[in-house]
Amino acid sequence: MTILIFKTNLRSAEDVKKVAVLLNGDARIPCWSVDRDDCDCVLRIEALGLESGDVIDWVRRAGFECAELDG
Repeated sequence: MTILIFKTNLRSAEDVKKVAVLLNGDARIPCWSVDRDDCDCVLRIEALGLESGDVIDWVRRAGFECAELDG
């Protein structure tokens, strides 16, 4: 299991719902969360065999900013 952590601009519940459709649709992601109270609106994903670039592409295609945070 890999933990991927990203800085995003997912500020509202509606923003999170738009991305949830993408993340919930991938079997390689058993668990994920967005901390909208954090200044970086951190997206945390527990994944099996998923690359950070894939997540960044999905979130950006949904119209939001996304960049990997260094652990």
